[in-house]
Amino acid sequence: MKILKEAWKKLWSGTHPKVKGIYAVNTGDFLGEFFVYMETKDNVHFFLSLPKMQKREVHNENFIFGLENKIIEQVENLPSSTYDVCRAQYEKGISEDITN
Repeated sequence: MKILKEAWKKLWSGTHPKVKGIYAVNTGDFLGEFFVYMETKDNVHFFLSLPKMQKREVHNENFIFGLENKIIEQVENLPSSTYDVCRAQYEKGISEDITN
């Protein structure tokens, strides 16, 4: 039972973006950016990219591949005050996308 519990914990702990999580992009087109996790819709994860302050969309299978291959790594969970600023910028960007 303990082995099954540990396997389940490992499965869920590393493959989904964490609330208030910030991820460093180590290679590829977004090298040098940090992705702050915002939300998931229809198997697509949405992030705010720092320092560019742009919305980034990552399909779940690409996110998992990135984690497994060290393309993207979680750095930490942001403090609430910092996350709130990022969230406001993300929502501002969404409203600008709708009006354009």
